[in-house]
Amino acid sequence: MKHKELVSWLNKWEGEGIISTEQKERMLSTFQTEDRGMLLRLLPLFVSILLGLSLLTFLASNWDGMSNEVKLVIIFMCVPTFYIAGALFYHKGKNSLGIGCLFLGVVSFGVAMLLISDMFQYMAYSASLFFFWSLFAFLFACLYRHMLLIGTAVLLSGIGQVYSVSAFQTVHVGILLASTLGIFYLMYKEERWGYDLLGALLIILQWCILLPVSMHNETNIAEQLVQCTIPFLMLVLLMMFSYVRKTDVCEKVVLISLYFYYVFNVLLPEVLTVEVKSFVIMIHIIAVGALLIYAHRKWRAFKIYEMLLFLPVLFITNETVAEWTILLIAVLYPIGMLLDGYAHAQQQKVAVGSRLFIVSMFAAYFQFGFSYMSKSAFFLIGAILLTGLYLFLSRKEKQILKEEKK
Repeated sequence: MKHKELVSWLNKWEGEGIISTEQKERMLSTFQTEDRGMLLRLLPLFVSILLGLSLLTFLASNWDGMSNEVKLVIIFMCVPTFYIAGALFYHKGKNSLGIGCLFLGVVSFGVAMLLISDMFQYMAYSASLFFFWSLFAFLFACLYRHMLLIGTAVLLSGIGQVYSVSAFQTVHVGILLASTLGIFYLMYKEERWGYDLLGALLIILQWCILLPVSMHNETNIAEQLVQCTIPFLMLVLLMMFSYVRKTDVCEKVVLISLYFYYVFNVLLPEVLTVEVKSFVIMIHIIAVGALLIYAHRKWRAFKIYEMLLFLPVLFITNETVAEWTILLIAVLYPIGMLLDGYAHAQQQKVAVGSRLFIVSMFAAYFQFGFSYMSKSAFFLIGAILLTGLYLFLSRKEKQILKEEKK
């Protein structure tokens, strides 16, 4: 909670007689002490990272003048030193210094592999370097469970997969499996929303975006199943994981990702559908439908507007029908969220729904208006429509907020 929000809530409770003035001052002083304590704990982390980076940049500036033997000696001395120093500092209770050194160890490990491959002119035919780099990063992330190490491991896995798909037109199976197992382990062991958010984003990037792109094949049924079914299965599994953990972070990321998938297809309708065999369509509907029904009965009742996001629009062969169906889903989902928020007086849901509705209207207006109107009229009318929508939805949000306060 931000300091301004805390002050406003404490003033409200003081006015209602829930807490006294002394209690309010004590709470504020405690918050400020904890805030300062966190900053002090982060200072050693920054110090260790800056010292390590100064050493690495010094070596880099003199790198060209060294022989290969000297370079190898420096590499095999620096990398283990960072890891050993980090482990020693951490086990002695100096956690920030330890995490900083471990972070430098992870970074220097990848840099060392790059330098060695450059020294011996190694030609890469896959993203193996990023596989070993992310594997070591996840190993230390799982051992020490610090957000800096976890974020580094997630970032390396994502960059490695993007590089693999762009350079070799396929995902790296090692990175895919290792990072998925690692992030699920961290999400299961540490019940923190930050870990859930990073994990959901990494899984969606790899399983739902890069994997289908690299597996497109119009004749191979197995690859069609991977392209069209596995992404939706992973999304449903993420939602089921969210229900088991009794947290809604993964669920929200999944639903918002599906929504933006439809918005993206509104703006670029030529990528709507894929040509697949009827057997793949049947397997997709049965598998995803069974998982949704199981989750619906065991954990939570889906709303109709949420179920719309899982419709198999991908398999509609008529492009005109597919375009209009996706447009309807992109518009009906935020409308359903708005109506649900109004019905249950949920200010947060109304706020999110109103913003998504503006995005949907903008996408639809941009798609259809840009082709049939003059450019000046297009931008002018668009600005007027969005301003009107903003004012109307802001007024509704304020009404809901007043009802919640009452």
